Amino acid sequence: MSLVLTRHATRRMAQRSIKASQTELAMSIATEVEDGYFVREADAQQAAARSRAVANAYDRLAGQRFVVQDGVLVTAYHATGTTERRLLREKKQKRGGKGGTA
Repeated sequence: MSLVLTRHATRRMAQRSIKASQTELAMSIATEVEDGYFVREADAQQAAARSRAVANAYDRLAGQRFVVQDGVLVTAYHATGTTERRLLREKKQKRGGKGGTA
């Protein structure tokens, strides 16, 4: 949800060092109260814990290979350094020798 900020809200947020970009993030984790939202310490801690869990899941993905053919997962494994280099080298060769990632 995108909020429209009044001139008053913009001024008060600037005085209080609250960025406009924080409002949507806050509303996504806050407890709804009678005239808006309130971010409790527990809300912030729970959101931070979920973020850490997602970050840890991404970290565990590093080095894993998923072989897919025709939309079907055939196998998955932890690739060795040699396999990783070979896969990336073959990808680079297929793209005509251009560097970078896609």
